[in-house]
Amino acid sequence: MQELMLPIENFDLTFLPCFPEKGSFWESRGDRFHCGIDFYCEEGTPVLSCEDGYVLETGIFTSPNLIYYWNITYFVLIQSLRNGYIFKYAEMKTIFVSKHQQIKQGQIIGLAGKVINSNKLSIFSPLYIQKIAASNNCSMLHLELHQSPYKEIRPYLGGNYFGLDKPNSLLNIEKFLIENYK
Repeated sequence: MQELMLPIENFDLTFLPCFPEKGSFWESRGDRFHCGIDFYCEEGTPVLSCEDGYVLETGIFTSPNLIYYWNITYFVLIQSLRNGYIFKYAEMKTIFVSKHQQIKQGQIIGLAGKVINSNKLSIFSPLYIQKIAASNNCSMLHLELHQSPYKEIRPYLGGNYFGLDKPNSLLNIEKFLIENYK
């Protein structure tokens, strides 16, 4: 059986945010819930595919056109060939794959980005964003896990769901990584 690979090479699992920590799955952010898990790393860190898969979609994830303090980052949706789950790799500054491309486990699919532009924050910016910027943890890979077929969840923005009940298609990536990483 193929073992799951972490998306950041040599990442120490003890640094993986666990609920209810900042950056953990389903962390409450006051008016929204975090839909994935954040792998904090240096900007430009290579992002690796966790499993063999197929690229379903790529696109812009964050942009100053959506929220004034965001940098432009990108996402890649990859469907696993092993179990059909959909991995959403996001907050990358660059992506190296395209729609319909076959991906091998461990293949570099992009580079981690820096989502928050600290120079554009103000006292009116959300408190949790100000705290992230103050901690200097603005560079990361945001990773989500979804059941197939992939359905965009709404209302959703920048890796956050604006509702109380977790969407059925959204899976607990934290639990999945702990159970499947060898």
